Amino acid sequence: VKVTRDLTERRNHELRIEQFYQDIQKKNELLRQSEERYHRMVAEVEDYVIILLDQQGYIQNWNKGAEKIKGYSPDEIIGKHFSIFYSEEDRSKGLPKTLLQQAITSGKAVHEGWRQRKNGSFFWGSVVMTALHNDNGELIGITKVTRDLTEKKIFEEKLLATSQTLVEKNKELERINE
Repeated sequence: VKVTRDLTERRNHELRIEQFYQDIQKKNELLRQSEERYHRMVAEVEDYVIILLDQQGYIQNWNKGAEKIKGYSPDEIIGKHFSIFYSEEDRSKGLPKTLLQQAITSGKAVHEGWRQRKNGSFFWGSVVMTALHNDNGELIGITKVTRDLTEKKIFEEKLLATSQTLVEKNKELERINE
């Protein structure tokens, strides 16, 4: 006795399922590669400090720019509170807490001021803190991007001093000519 069944439809269905899983694997691999490139891009930026903070302000991630500008290695700084970058005066005034709260409640906080490096020196930093949310709108962290504007600040101060000197000299000349 021989029983024969046509399994063509079953095999075609199995092939479609196989193809479906292969497509998913390809998409997952492309997504993984894209995510890896993105992380590498952020990590390799050297002209900006790019930090990921948790909701309480503790450092979760650190790029090369942060290491270069702030002076800490990732092992030294990850897990510490970001207020470490602010002067004692700013900390006593509650500036780090205020900026963190502003980023959380309004989505963004922007500030310029003196920031402290590991070696104790200061630099003029322009800071933008942005709240990050998941697809459900829940807060998952805060990015903190800082740019060192010390040279610009020094130039502006010299320009202002020169301008004030010129105004004073001009007033002296006007008095002499009277």
